[in-house]
Amino acid sequence: MTSTAEPLLDARTILVLPAATRITGIARRVMARQLIEHGAQRDLVEDAELVLSELVTNALQHGAAEPHDDLEVSWALSAGRLRLSVLDGGTTTGELVVRDAEADSLSGRGLAIVDCLSEEWRVEHDGGTRVTAELAVAV
Repeated sequence: MTSTAEPLLDARTILVLPAATRITGIARRVMARQLIEHGAQRDLVEDAELVLSELVTNALQHGAAEPHDDLEVSWALSAGRLRLSVLDGGTTTGELVVRDAEADSLSGRGLAIVDCLSEEWRVEHDGGTRVTAELAVAV
C-alpha cells in the first residue's frame, strides 16, 4: 500500500519562558500545534507532548533555577527525528538516572517515561543543565 501523506517539513522552535509551573502546558500546546501543522502523526504528537511535559516539569522541580530565571524549551523536527530539549539554570554536574518509583508513589517516574518513549536521551552540563530526548518519526 502506498502512503499519500505529505512528507514532514523541517521545523525548529526555541521558546524562552519564565520558570513557572504554567509554562509546561504552554510549551506543550505550542509544540503540538506546530507538529500537527507540519504533518506529524497523532501518535508522535501525543508521545512528544508527554516527553516535553516531563522534561519541563523536571527542570522546574530540580533545575535549581531562581524564580526570575528562564527555561529554554526547544524542538526540532528533521531527518526522521524529533529532538526535544530543555535547558535550565541548574549547575548540578551529577548524572540523572531513571529511578524505580514505588507503586504508590505520586512522583519519580518522569525520566522513566522519557526513557520509554524516546529512542535516546542525554544530559549536558554547559551553562546550565540541558536534557535532550529524541523520538523517531514514523514515515
